Amino acid sequence: MKNLLFLLVFSMTSLSGCCSQRRMAEQDQRAERIESVKSAMLAMQRHSWEQGVAAQALLEMGETDLVIQFAKEAVLRQGSDGRLANIGNDHAVTDPAS
Repeated sequence: MKNLLFLLVFSMTSLSGCCSQRRMAEQDQRAERIESVKSAMLAMQRHSWEQGVAAQALLEMGETDLVIQFAKEAVLRQGSDGRLANIGNDHAVTDPAS
């Protein structure tokens, strides 16, 4: 009876350890995917509206340092008419300021 109880307890702890390892691996994969998407977003955004959307996504992710960099760059590229992040012929007023 003791052996059977020991086997039952051992198998349950082994299964829970396996499940937690799998959960940790899934979380690591998710974090890697998020970092890949974030890197691609930072490399691809060109228009002022894209920068506004990217900044909002970073803000929601808690990437405060990157959001501050976006804000500084938006002010540095401010047009003479006051539009922030003035890039190219983009005439939208509110997109980059988002």
